[in-house]
Amino acid sequence: TVFVAAKSRLAHERGSNIPRLELQAIVLGTRLEKTLVDEIQDVLNVEQVVVWSDNEVVLSWLGSESGKFLTFVCNRIAEVQENLETEGHRVPVEVRHVAGLDNLPDLISRGITATKFKDQAKFWLKGPDWLQQGELFWPARKVLVLDENNELTGVELKMKVELSAAYVVDEKVRHKSCKQGAEANCEGFVQRFSTWKR
Repeated sequence: TVFVAAKSRLAHERGSNIPRLELQAIVLGTRLEKTLVDEIQDVLNVEQVVVWSDNEVVLSWLGSESGKFLTFVCNRIAEVQENLETEGHRVPVEVRHVAGLDNLPDLISRGITATKFKDQAKFWLKGPDWLQQGELFWPARKVLVLDENNELTGVELKMKVELSAAYVVDEKVRHKSCKQGAEANCEGFVQRFSTWKR
């Protein structure tokens, strides 16, 4: 394991919430991964790429369908999922969880003095000790399931819409309920059979 590159961005003072910033970091990481692998694949044999994050909420988002989320989050999840696709990809890429204390980018994102950075230089250049010891010593993989009741997730989800239409067939009133994803069918049904003047 060798340090090759790092990239960071400043967040606006009033800007995004923590999960959105963490998602942006993963987007940045997967973009950097693609660039680096393209540049060094002729020189080095890259067998595997792991992008680490300490944010379990965002990692659960990545395992979900991007269309569930509001536009900002949806677009970034879709980009990360596209960047992680193994089909036609040069090397396998995965995103895994790492404990906050072992999360290397936190050194620069939380701010650090030059003196403290000098003391942490080995950690910055080589990563946590377990990373040097091989994959058997890495943190165990976590299966993170999207919790729609989580406050941080709930604000990023699209509202669920339910349409209901009543119609008369053979003098009986029947109801048709359409949940999100089938709105077009319900709307088409109402328009097809409705005699209501517009």
